[in-house]
Amino acid sequence: MMARCHPDGDALYVAAVLFDLDGTLIDSLAATEKAWNRWAIEFDIDMPPIVHGVTAKHRVDQLLPPPSRERALLRIDELELEILDGIALTEGSTALLSRIPRQQWAIVTSCSPQLASARMRAATLAPPPTIVTAADVVHSKPSPEGYLAAAAALGVDPADCLVIEDAPAGLHAGSAAGCWTIGVTQPNSHDELDATYVVGSLGQIRATSEPRGIRINVGTRG
Repeated sequence: MMARCHPDGDALYVAAVLFDLDGTLIDSLAATEKAWNRWAIEFDIDMPPIVHGVTAKHRVDQLLPPPSRERALLRIDELELEILDGIALTEGSTALLSRIPRQQWAIVTSCSPQLASARMRAATLAPPPTIVTAADVVHSKPSPEGYLAAAAALGVDPADCLVIEDAPAGLHAGSAAGCWTIGVTQPNSHDELDATYVVGSLGQIRATSEPRGIRINVGTRG
């Protein structure tokens, strides 16, 4: 295990940074809600508030009986791939990613591979070499499976990774994997984020690549 500072100190040193996609690196909230609201009308469902950090299959299984699930899942996949307007990078994401070597960060998302690719293109986000999607895991967040898979793909100890997430389920997954965590609050969210640090945007996180590892400072705009 690499040497690092306790988070109460001036900095945290990690071997890799593992990012959630939607709500963390990109803002896709409006597109997501538009797609699911259209889906709910088509399937005559009173749509509950969207809980972030879960797969479409998990949500469909919760809302519909088994005979309707396969058709409904295919339809929401179509709608989400079709509705991409307004998707953009979040505040501070470009600057933060530019300071982390590409081989030392990954994306862990509950999206399908196709949807993750489409949303990254819409947001003009260049994908890293390591991406873990819903197709790569059996259990979605809050299971730690995705973050453990990303750490393994990068060849690092999960205890030397930092997970950055906007959803409680994702932060729980990161903590369960044994990683440090940063929660990014959302303007319209009332969820309390349980994380090592909590920030208002990625602009409050500064990363510096050093021989010792990636130095993370929180609260300093870069």
